[in-house]
Amino acid sequence: ILLKRVFKRRIKLFAVIREIALFCFLSLILTPALARADEWGCADIETCLENLEDKDPYVRMCAAVDIRHYGQEKENEQKKVIAALKRHLQDTDNRVRYRAAGSLAYIDTTSKEVLPILFEMLKDEEEAEIAVLSLRHYGPEAREAVPRIIELMNKKGIDYSWGYPRSTYADVLRDIGTPEALAAVKPLRRKELL
Repeated sequence: ILLKRVFKRRIKLFAVIREIALFCFLSLILTPALARADEWGCADIETCLENLEDKDPYVRMCAAVDIRHYGQEKENEQKKVIAALKRHLQDTDNRVRYRAAGSLAYIDTTSKEVLPILFEMLKDEEEAEIAVLSLRHYGPEAREAVPRIIELMNKKGIDYSWGYPRSTYADVLRDIGTPEALAAVKPLRRKELL
């Protein structure tokens, strides 16, 4: 009986130690994130426009992503947003340029000055998937990117989650719709039919 009591106390002690360790670990992760919490998103369009002009490239990058939500609502706001994003297509920081191009592609697919930046993004391994998803809005106008998208699709492979073959790159190639893009997707289409 004495041994059982000691054993139960040890289990409780280990549970308390585990809880404390988990709390400390989460504190180490959350504290830096909360320190920059004021930069997460914009309260309104004016804040986003101000943040786009900030000296810190990280703040400008976040604003370039967040401002896309304001660019779809009112027409006068959309014009402001498009003008601000176009100015940042020549930003000195490539992450800001990339996010501005992605947001602009999301809002206004008639902006052709976005395409060269999206093609540049395709060369960056970390940014390629975002560029591919943005290029899907341009259809055949994005034909220059097709060889790189095919290369990325072959490198990434096919995802068989839920037992069904799937590829984001193949979906984008279908949206682009050039003969070369559709030919690259044919083998995947056969696998889908099986």
